[in-house]
Amino acid sequence: MKYVYKIVCVVLAAVVIGIIGFSPILGIRFQSDWAAIGQAQAIKEGDVEMLQKYLENDGELSEYISETTSLYEMLYGDTNEFFTAFSSLFNLAENKAVQILVGPALAFVISMGFTVACAVAVILFGIFAKNNRKVIYCCIAGIASYFLMVENFSVIEEIMTSGRLTLVDITQLWYMSFLGEVVNFELLEPLTFIPILFGAVIVWTLLYNYTLTPAQKRERKLMLGEAD
Repeated sequence: MKYVYKIVCVVLAAVVIGIIGFSPILGIRFQSDWAAIGQAQAIKEGDVEMLQKYLENDGELSEYISETTSLYEMLYGDTNEFFTAFSSLFNLAENKAVQILVGPALAFVISMGFTVACAVAVILFGIFAKNNRKVIYCCIAGIASYFLMVENFSVIEEIMTSGRLTLVDITQLWYMSFLGEVVNFELLEPLTFIPILFGAVIVWTLLYNYTLTPAQKRERKLMLGEAD
């Protein structure tokens, strides 16, 4: 049972890391008069992937352009100009027009990094720690850092959608003005599984501890130096 416990902890924590690293986590939506041109071009060329950017949930074409990206795509530049510019805090810091965004963006990145660090700690403590209460503490910290990350992002979202910054300000590319204005900038649904996964590890750890026999509990207390 001990090894099953360790495997489940590792898998759940690894999923947290996978979500942050490789799942679509950021979405942006532009309102643009140029959407019709892009739609016509995508239909003409039979570019299904491009056409998806203009589809609403009901399958109808609209004047909006939607883009999503993962952290991996942002870091390796396999995404549009906006996400590429946003992924580099150094570029943002060098751009005087967007100083208002640097603080919240840095706080968001730090809280996201701490969430990943908590997941890594769960893996290490789940495998090697004699006291699995450390796993619970790391999960609680991971849940707290997730909500801090969401709160930090809400500040970025307000700046982006209020018109205080334009796409040209952020990317420093004049042609980004053709995309129009940002009407929605959001964290995507996969991230909502992070607190659920951390919570699942907590419940799993408590259940595992509950199933220990009295002899196993005494042995663990002796090993931790907590014997009565």
